[in-house]
Amino acid sequence: MPRRPTGWTLALAVALPAEAATTLALPPALAGAVDAALDRDPGYSASVLLALVVGTAAAADALAAAAGPACATGRT
Repeated sequence: MPRRPTGWTLALAVALPAEAATTLALPPALAGAVDAALDRDPGYSASVLLALVVGTAAAADALAAAAGPACATGRT
């Protein structure tokens, strides 16, 4: 009988794609923030986007770091 996924398994299933997405989104977000800073653009949308991407990446990494070992421990 297959086992039902636990909360840690679901957390890992969310964290890993989020890490991949933020890894792909980081270079354009950083480029936009640097361009806005060099153009002395008074709008903060590029900086806010960069902060959102970096914050999401950090949260996803922390969640994956906690969920990975918890999933492995549950299986052994």
